[in-house]
Amino acid sequence: MGVKLDRETKGYLIDIIGTIIIFALIFYFFDFKKVFEIIFHSDYYYIVAAIFTYVGVVILMSTRIKIVLDKLNYNIPVLSIIKSNLAGMIASDFTPARSGYFFTSFSLTSKDKVPIHDSLLTIFGPQLFDFIIKAVSLVIILLLIFNNVPGLHNNLLLVLVSVLGIFGVIGFLGALLFVPRLLKKFSFMKQIPFGKWFYSLFSMMGENAHKLLKIKGKIVLITVVSWMFKGLEWFLVSRALGITIFDGGILQYLFIMIFQASITLIQFLPLPTIAGGGASEFGFSGVLFLFGISIEAGIAFALITRMTMIIIDIFGIGEVISYIQKEGLSGFLKELGNIGHGG
Repeated sequence: MGVKLDRETKGYLIDIIGTIIIFALIFYFFDFKKVFEIIFHSDYYYIVAAIFTYVGVVILMSTRIKIVLDKLNYNIPVLSIIKSNLAGMIASDFTPARSGYFFTSFSLTSKDKVPIHDSLLTIFGPQLFDFIIKAVSLVIILLLIFNNVPGLHNNLLLVLVSVLGIFGVIGFLGALLFVPRLLKKFSFMKQIPFGKWFYSLFSMMGENAHKLLKIKGKIVLITVVSWMFKGLEWFLVSRALGITIFDGGILQYLFIMIFQASITLIQFLPLPTIAGGGASEFGFSGVLFLFGISIEAGIAFALITRMTMIIIDIFGIGEVISYIQKEGLSGFLKELGNIGHGG
């Protein structure tokens, strides 16, 4: 007698299998012995510094949530927000398209009694500004690649059209969030399963979305500073591995900032993987290879940047456990499944 699995469990099993397959292919085609040698001989002082820099990123992200909650008239202590943010981060490290980050919202709703439509707004609203930075960075990194690699100029128009498509999607989502009249024109989407979820999500957040525009300056400032900290974190990892791009100094830092923002888009794609596992590492190393970095060094770089996050994110596991004890594991998986798979 076989074990019957629900849709959410089946989905996660497919994602896990997809991640394993991609990593297996990477292991097969590239020298992983050399990858681990590079990691083993890295400068651990730089890695420790990178980990502490990531703590700064977490604090900045939590501060951004705090500013939005204050604007929505919820006086939640920063420490409580940090705990929920870490819980969301550790969930995102092991969920498809990093959808687990929405757990930050679930935690705020369960623990701090913030209504779900407002807790979702604190996550999704500011993320639009993040995606704008990622889209701009993607344009820059593609231009650098086309300038650096001979023979690609003929395809530049196609790539630029694709990038404009990304900006179009971000602009469209922003318009749906901040212009209720536009959202109402898409009410027909409620007739289909995914459309119903999508429409309900934006309808809930749209009630107070206009308040974000009043604090957009603060949100943009913290988002940019957070991006700079994230770039510094990855720059320190590159120094730990002895990776040199351009002059190895300020130009390398600026390149890493742009590279980090653009390449992490892979982790948000709805691929059958866990947080872009494998696909992210492959794209990561492939882009760096075009700038003279060996595939093995690129994979080592990708693995360590993932590790530095998990080392800190793991402190949010207590919040996840508390939530599961209160709301139940099945409810947690269903919520993540609904967001991660659009159902």
